[in-house]
Amino acid sequence: MLPAPASRLTTLLLLTAFGCGPALVEADSIGASESESAGTNDEIGTESTSTDSTSTATDSTSTDSTSTSTSTDSTSTDSTSTDSTSTSTDSTSTDSTSTDSTSTDTGGLPCADVCGTIDCGSCPNAAQVDGPGGFRIDATETTVADYAEFNAIDFDPAILGPRCAWKADFGWFEPEAWDLQSVADPDLPVTGVDWCDAQAYCEWTGRRLCGLSGGAPAGLDQIIDPTNEWHAACSDSGTQTYPYGNVFQALACNGIDLGVAWVVPVASLPACEGGLTDLFDMSGNVWEWTNACDEDPMLTDDEQPCRRRGGSWFSTDTVMRCAVDSTRVRSYRANNTGIRCCDD
Repeated sequence: MLPAPASRLTTLLLLTAFGCGPALVEADSIGASESESAGTNDEIGTESTSTDSTSTATDSTSTDSTSTSTSTDSTSTDSTSTDSTSTSTDSTSTDSTSTDSTSTDTGGLPCADVCGTIDCGSCPNAAQVDGPGGFRIDATETTVADYAEFNAIDFDPAILGPRCAWKADFGWFEPEAWDLQSVADPDLPVTGVDWCDAQAYCEWTGRRLCGLSGGAPAGLDQIIDPTNEWHAACSDSGTQTYPYGNVFQALACNGIDLGVAWVVPVASLPACEGGLTDLFDMSGNVWEWTNACDEDPMLTDDEQPCRRRGGSWFSTDTVMRCAVDSTRVRSYRANNTGIRCCDD
């Protein structure tokens, strides 16, 4: 296990001591289950993963099926691969007392555009790496520091779009437990965000949630499709089970075996790199929302299931595979769920 700097470890212990609500349960392929602290609006649920030829897991919320195993879910079936192996510049003006230049915040109107434009704040400096098929993906999960820039903006309701219009009545984009997150280590991944928070943040940065290559949303059945950006990046185009290879390494990424029992700063675990060079934390730390949601005419927009990927700080080995996925309703928030953006 790689030791955390003292200040960061203190932050982790303090946040853990506060607690953040009810328990989220994850179950592995042999039926063991563990409780995971979750956000105040969390759902009680279970995560199931793939099983081998001698075991079958049953889950109340999600299922992964491989070529050698079957899991049953009352709500959805997830097919996985076999695990074998601008700032814009404001116009310069001069009067008798002052000169104004390069401001992005002088218009005083709600933001209806991307970062770097007037009234829309400065853009975060989040690095990206090139993925297969011509897309790019953020090198790390979105940090508290970067999300704080977004959360400070006064947005025009038009930015919500039709599927997230309900957010205007539910506090806009402030995450759960933001009073604690905003004073913690700024390099921790932001958590307690729902799908609409994630989508709006990525679009504000000029990027988007990861879907299919070219920018289209992924279908809920396209978990390991070759054009699924998130899976292609994590698995090195389907060639490996975990970001770092085919054999699970208990201390490589931030899952239950690492023993931290909370999020760690992004890119702070050098062994948790892959499936692309300089791509970190695709396994564990926080689940990451992706651009894959259902369109059930019998459900309201906030009730539609959307996909998150990668496992979290309390996930077991099988849940931390690149091919595992999980669906939650669009309005779901928890302290194990965050953001990663893609771009063309």
